Amino acid sequence: MRILFAYVPIIPFCYKFPSPHIIPLVNQAFYNSIHPRSFRSSIAIFLASLRSKSLRESDLLAASYLIASLPENAIELGVFETLLDSVSLNQIDFLHNRISLLYPFTLVGDYIALDKLLILTRNRLNKLLNRAPGFYGECSHFLAIGHMCLLFYYLRACIRGSLQFSGLTLVFYYIPSCLPNQLLFDLILSYSQNSPIKLDQLSFDSPHLTYNSCYDHELEIWPTVSNGIPSSILARDYFQIPGIETDLFNADSFLPYDPALLEEAEQLFRPHLKADWFAGLHFRTAVDGRSLRNTSIQSINQVVNHILSSGGQPFLVSYRDNLVRSLGGLVTCLPDLATSRREYELLQLYIWVRSTFFCGSQSGGTLPPSLFGTPILWLDFHPSAHVTWLNTNDVYVPRSIYSLELRRFLTHEESISPVHKFCQSECPRIAFSHGYKVSAACPRSITKAFNTISQPDYRNQHHRCVRYF
Repeated sequence: MRILFAYVPIIPFCYKFPSPHIIPLVNQAFYNSIHPRSFRSSIAIFLASLRSKSLRESDLLAASYLIASLPENAIELGVFETLLDSVSLNQIDFLHNRISLLYPFTLVGDYIALDKLLILTRNRLNKLLNRAPGFYGECSHFLAIGHMCLLFYYLRACIRGSLQFSGLTLVFYYIPSCLPNQLLFDLILSYSQNSPIKLDQLSFDSPHLTYNSCYDHELEIWPTVSNGIPSSILARDYFQIPGIETDLFNADSFLPYDPALLEEAEQLFRPHLKADWFAGLHFRTAVDGRSLRNTSIQSINQVVNHILSSGGQPFLVSYRDNLVRSLGGLVTCLPDLATSRREYELLQLYIWVRSTFFCGSQSGGTLPPSLFGTPILWLDFHPSAHVTWLNTNDVYVPRSIYSLELRRFLTHEESISPVHKFCQSECPRIAFSHGYKVSAACPRSITKAFNTISQPDYRNQHHRCVRYF
């Protein structure tokens, strides 16, 4: 009902959106047909008004939603950049909360604008704090298992000399009780001993890391040194650059582990293996308005049935009640096999290392196998415009995207182009409101991807080109 306010001409523009979250759902063509001033012109006036008053975070968030919702926003983006670059020291919390502030661009799928703003706001934060690019007590990397994988990627790039780090401050904080996986953390901690990165433990009574702005929160930007000058780079832009991407024939591509750990894990795992081979699974099932990142149940069922019919056994790494019920006992749930946290983490390690392949959603829980060279089948991969992960032996099966305007499905190349940016939204309502119906991946593509990645010798082959099906 709240969106109806947007279409009432007598309501001033600044009061049309009681919640900025509804802005991406506005039908701009209909809005323009019933208002004397267009939606875009109204945004221009709103942005101009922000220049002449003291900025509030709510104003910047509204501006972020408005600009992100425009099909063409280069001019408005320039104004927004100027506003962000004028944030003063007494407004620095705006920049500490920059991920929330820029979230509208993620939500609608505008990754070109997002990437530019991530660099700009990180540089502005560093300038206000009178510091060079670096990690200054960064703690977000230890709040989720996928974030821990991102730290390993950065560590590896530094250790292998792919990124320069001389003179940079690289300090990370963690709280043991907050670690999502103690065993994986221990392996990364051991690996970090050969790097310039410092991992410091905080006391148990430290304030909650997520909401405390005295700590650094940075997952998107990597600090490096270029031509002797400290600089900030977008991490995911560097994942497919030689020297940073995984080299299957170079042992230092992978996270080292004590073979005794794997032997202990195998003793736990073997009694539950009922097939000639196995594959690990992790699927995102969050109900958070970003459901297009989740893998559809029909795609999951298809892969699970392919595994079973090919003589394999699927192991679900993380327990999800609704998913397990939907699969009707076709998968073995790893948490059911463990009697302690250590046993569960050992079993996870064994799955990550020894699976013929791993299959999962666009989610951090799908990343750990990449640390050990196990190929990943990214199923219903969405959004797909912003990142290609490091392992070149991974295969990707993106969601199918139908353009209501063109009356046909988009090719993958079309779907990641700027002209179709809204089809990359993680929210089905937003994608549909901009003319796109995003559905499960094509079954034929899933079968082709499975037939490729399930070959026994696939993981040992050197694949230099990313494969989309």
